[in-house]
Amino acid sequence: MKALTLITSLLCAASALAYADAPFVVSVDGKEVTDSRTGLIWKRCAEGMTAKVSTCNGTARTFSYDEAAAHAAKQAGASKVAWRLPTSEELLGIADEKRFKMAIDTSAFPGTPPEHFWTSTRYIENYYFAVNFYNGFHYDRYYTSPHYVRLVRAGR
Repeated sequence: MKALTLITSLLCAASALAYADAPFVVSVDGKEVTDSRTGLIWKRCAEGMTAKVSTCNGTARTFSYDEAAAHAAKQAGASKVAWRLPTSEELLGIADEKRFKMAIDTSAFPGTPPEHFWTSTRYIENYYFAVNFYNGFHYDRYYTSPHYVRLVRAGR
């Protein structure tokens, strides 16, 4: 009995360590990803794509900044979930510049285009930051430029 208790305790400890080492937890239905470091919940797929349990299907869609902000508001209203554009800091938090040419965890975020994604962070008039998932860096982009969108919301 003591051996079984010890084994169970060790397995629970190993599981907790594995969870701490894996910052992204994919929801059972494959539609959302929770960042265990920040508590933020991300849409797993870029807008325009459809989430499946293990992948994203379809083609990601590009938006101007104004279209991206309106799309986020529309998604929040339609779903009654507070989806929004991420801040530059938040989106940089899921980028991984060590994964050059695909600077994001592709297991957690499959099908992500290695391109710019809008943030809500304004740089100067008519320019907003966008994170490029080719190299994991952020750049200022003119508001009419076409870029991709990944929505986020606060954790529960």
